[in-house]
Amino acid sequence: GNAGAGAADLLYHRQDDAIHRADGIGGVPAAQWLATLPMIAVAIAASFCETRVRGRIDAEPFRVWVKRALLVIAIALLAQTAYQQLACAI
Repeated sequence: GNAGAGAADLLYHRQDDAIHRADGIGGVPAAQWLATLPMIAVAIAASFCETRVRGRIDAEPFRVWVKRALLVIAIALLAQTAYQQLACAI
């Protein structure tokens, strides 16, 4: 027979069972989904602000501003990851 296909089916069913056992969507608890709602509101508001600002300034300063904002976000994510790694190591 095809032993590889059987193993793949078994793995798929185990992952599927793990997702359905969680009390949320996609293995993420409902409380965590609800915790993202304020961030969604902030993102929508920021998008509206960005649309207004983009029309008022030249393209080059806008690109510089966006690149700096992305750099700050990247540094914050790296710091968060480093902090979590250090917290787990202690």
